[in-house]
Amino acid sequence: MRTPSNGHIASTAEEFARAHQLQRAAVAAYGSRLAAASADEADTLSQQRRRIIAEQQTLSDLDHERVQQIISEYPALIRALRGEAP
Repeated sequence: MRTPSNGHIASTAEEFARAHQLQRAAVAAYGSRLAAASADEADTLSQQRRRIIAEQQTLSDLDHERVQQIISEYPALIRALRGEAP
């Protein structure tokens, strides 16, 4: 049976840490948007924020596909929430 190399383990740990960092940034960006949101928008933003918080608590470094998806998609999400240019 083949075991992962130390480099692969370190890379996986770094990617997992990066995904968590992006999740925290997204939660903060949703929080900032909530402060200025209308009642209708606030409900949607709050639901999306809670979804990320829940995922943060269950995300595993073994869920490589989801970690990669977060790393790929969350920077654009965070920029959009902050009103920054893509």
